[in-house]
Amino acid sequence: ISKIPINGFSDFDLSFKDTKAIYSFEIVKAQHTMFLQAVIKQIDIYQGKGDLVYSFKEKRKPIDVVNNRLLSDGYSLDLTPVHSFNFFGRRVLDPLYDLGFHNDVCEKQQSLFNHQVVNCHYEYFSSDEGAVFFDVMVVGGKMAEIRLNVTGKIPQDTQQQIMQLVMNDLKLKPAFLSGDYSTLIKDRRAKNIKKSIKKLNKDASGHVLSWEYFGVLIRYDSSALKLESKAIRTLVELKGKTWDDYQKKQKGS
Repeated sequence: ISKIPINGFSDFDLSFKDTKAIYSFEIVKAQHTMFLQAVIKQIDIYQGKGDLVYSFKEKRKPIDVVNNRLLSDGYSLDLTPVHSFNFFGRRVLDPLYDLGFHNDVCEKQQSLFNHQVVNCHYEYFSSDEGAVFFDVMVVGGKMAEIRLNVTGKIPQDTQQQIMQLVMNDLKLKPAFLSGDYSTLIKDRRAKNIKKSIKKLNKDASGHVLSWEYFGVLIRYDSSALKLESKAIRTLVELKGKTWDDYQKKQKGS
């Protein structure tokens, strides 16, 4: 509709009750009997008793349109998304819906285990002194790994805000902030809780806590927000357990 010349609107009934559009699709590829990669080849707009008012045609070949998309290989990783909880609005192993706006923040990478890899960078907070952002690793069209990263100096009030959101999404109790991990998760869905000296960040001074929650492997480094170096530090990392098992299987085969 936005491509119709402004003087063309005089052809339409303002209520649009007598207006209809017919879309013609061509399916180019399909994955796992669930996802179709299709291209709209033509849109015909009719008014009144069936008078053709406008017609839009895609002149490019459908395969070229698909190959130019961010997810040109489609959804090839057949692993079930974890919908039990979300992390800042993102769910592990959910499909990355290629709606176009991701093109400015995502880049194609080399393939991994014959799956297309796309890395996406979403800013959450940014100032002259520091930034908080998400790095999402998309494998085969699915958000396989999500990292909440920090760089530079983060204001105290922003630190508190971020930690409150982290705790709400991961169902963490207030005692978590004081290092009391005995009652880590409110509904006791946490498994394999480990506190180790293995660090996510090179210059981190604290320990890293890891656990599994609804099939998601989570690692948390309490020192990430407090440090002030320019190095990128990971505060929270989420990874699908089935994705982790899949990698191990592929490497071992």
